[in-house]
Amino acid sequence: MNLWRKFESVVKPWMIVVLFILVLLFGFYKESKAESVVSVELGPTLLSGEFSEGAALIVNQTWDERWRLGMGYISEQKVTPRREAETSVRANLFVHGQRIVSITDRIDLGLGVGYFNAKTRWNGSNFTASLSIEYSFSDRWGVNFRHWSNAGSATPNMGQDVFTAVWRF
Repeated sequence: MNLWRKFESVVKPWMIVVLFILVLLFGFYKESKAESVVSVELGPTLLSGEFSEGAALIVNQTWDERWRLGMGYISEQKVTPRREAETSVRANLFVHGQRIVSITDRIDLGLGVGYFNAKTRWNGSNFTASLSIEYSFSDRWGVNFRHWSNAGSATPNMGQDVFTAVWRF
């Protein structure tokens, strides 16, 4: 556990952003047989399964229909839980990587990891697990439901959910 804390203190958000940009540029530059698709996602956020007044914007690059690297922004979120005490969670930048598995021609599942620039009320760790399910209406349009959680490795562990419309180009 102590080693994990040291790793979190060494890795800075700007390092993750620079790495993401380099990998993204390499993906555009690299000449290979692997097809590369860029997608943009936009949609509302949920905290611990409850609607929040927040939104997410995510940019992804998918290689060879199996690997996805993304970067995004989740706006400040306000939630009125069942106990009627309003809570607020500040905005957050993140990067995530996923392994994509196609279940059918239209349904993809994703499993991976994410890194958020700040710990918040929903997540007691910068590092998270990432799960997603995406349904494609066409080659260009779809919907995605994504969940991030620290999988109980830290407290709190409420979880962050995002339901987005997906546009691929």
